[in-house]
Amino acid sequence: MRKDKIINNYEEACQDIAEKINEVYFDGEANIDWVAGDIGGIATISDYFFDMNYMTDALKYGASEKQFFDFYQLGMEEKHSCNFKNYILYYKGFKK
Repeated sequence: MRKDKIINNYEEACQDIAEKINEVYFDGEANIDWVAGDIGGIATISDYFFDMNYMTDALKYGASEKQFFDFYQLGMEEKHSCNFKNYILYYKGFKK
């Protein structure tokens, strides 16, 4: 496969993931953009900034809307002691 085709496929997949995040967590109402036009880097959705790991983990591990926004806000307030995947999978069991 030609490298330009591979890159195009990657960028389309990244855009699809950002659109799915918009659909699931923003009711499809938010604008999606990419910082510096770098598709696959940091997406801006509404007034939030997400990297691809954050978005793929949210979808892959089924983050609730509360988990999605709480972990984001936690990162704005303090340094994380775990990654988003572990927060999604294990945090519910620790918080009573």
